[in-house]
Amino acid sequence: MSILKKAWLRASAGVLTLVLGFFVVVGAMDRGDKKTPEVQPTVFHYASESTSPGAFADINNWEPGPSPSTTPCATGDNKPCETNALDEQDLANMLSGKDNEEVLEIVNSTRE
Repeated sequence: MSILKKAWLRASAGVLTLVLGFFVVVGAMDRGDKKTPEVQPTVFHYASESTSPGAFADINNWEPGPSPSTTPCATGDNKPCETNALDEQDLANMLSGKDNEEVLEIVNSTRE
């Protein structure tokens, strides 16, 4: 009788260990599947008429807004119109240290 009791206890302990191990593995896999949400870029519009040196790289001359712009970019290449950035800091990093011509090269669209 004691041999049967020991065998039953060992079998129960083994099954319990397998069940707990299964839940630990499934729980670890579930946590590994979480993805960070994708950040959508913001459209920024050049909201100034200034063409003075350095004006295009001045973060204060840009405003977030809808795309397409409520004021169409039209044609021309004298001023920037729109560009995309993750946020204002990303825009500031993009524009930092650039002159007006360099800003015109990196923006999505230009205008008269």
